[in-house]
Amino acid sequence: MVAPGLATAASLAAVRAAIRPGVTTLELDSLAESAIRSLGGVPNFMKEPGYRHTICSSVNDEVVHGVPGGRVLDAGDIVSIDSGAEIGGWNGDAAITVVIPDPTRPAIVDERETLSRVTEQSLWRGIAALATAKHLNEVGAAIEEYIESQGRYGILEDYVGHGIGRSMHEEPPVFNYRVRDRGPQVKP
Repeated sequence: MVAPGLATAASLAAVRAAIRPGVTTLELDSLAESAIRSLGGVPNFMKEPGYRHTICSSVNDEVVHGVPGGRVLDAGDIVSIDSGAEIGGWNGDAAITVVIPDPTRPAIVDERETLSRVTEQSLWRGIAALATAKHLNEVGAAIEEYIESQGRYGILEDYVGHGIGRSMHEEPPVFNYRVRDRGPQVKP
């Protein structure tokens, strides 16, 4: 899974470098596809029935799975990009969030950068929980505890993480909030 992970990372690095005012999400999609294919990969999102893009691009109030198109990015936008690659029958899948600088609206930029930092830190709290977790539900509990400690943020329970391997979406579901079901046992 190293090769598809590296191809996914390369696609996200290419997109991150290109995000700026005036760029369309479809242009970002093309850059991601080129990066993946240059490393011998296939954009695995394109293997999803009915989806013909390399990335999902969610801007501002779009939560997740936005479709790339003619939308032009503006200063101050918060942009989340999800990308994935398949190489040798294995899959990679990852996402980044970028806030486009806007010196004319520092309060909006600061608010969006704070949201991005809190979200990223919650990811790291979940990963850290794996070091001592006995069951997978402890990951979601750690994430929710951190988010609640930040005061003004919440968690959308409609979306969860997932396993990955030969398929892009595999068991088990990885919740980012507390659930009663303990989930699978975590093994070192």
